[in-house]
Amino acid sequence: MRRAYGSIAEAGLLAVALLWGAAAHAQPKGNPAMPCFRALADDPRFANVKDKVSLSGTNMDEMRRMTTSGERASAREAPVLAAWKDARADCHRLETDYFASRDARIQAFALEHFAALQNLIVDLQSGKITYGDFGRRRIELYEKLQLNVEAVRREILPAKLPPTPGSTNK
Repeated sequence: MRRAYGSIAEAGLLAVALLWGAAAHAQPKGNPAMPCFRALADDPRFANVKDKVSLSGTNMDEMRRMTTSGERASAREAPVLAAWKDARADCHRLETDYFASRDARIQAFALEHFAALQNLIVDLQSGKITYGDFGRRRIELYEKLQLNVEAVRREILPAKLPPTPGSTNK
């Protein structure tokens, strides 16, 4: 009898484990382009500008540090910036399906953000703006994206109700 109970318990644990695994597999995965964007920071092709722009764009502290330079891109740096812009476009292609599975407004905001940042790189490359200008405008673009996305999320996610007195829900 004891063995039968063990078999039932083992079967129950196995079922829970299988359901847990299926639920974890069904969870939306993160943006598949992020590893590509992060890798840009260590790409040797961009060494000439590594200390002037946040190549990965994934570290806000780094981006904030790069907002004070009054220097403009040199003739030697312009092709490096162009190559970085092209590499960013390659990474962006990896996230097309990811954003296509999101709310249409979030997808539109993400595409608008990417295009605006690519245009900023062109302005930097051509000498129209300084590295500091680029850094400040990049942060402004990012903050605008975050605000827009959060507004959409608030609209589409269910509101959290405050806990009722005496409830254990938090």
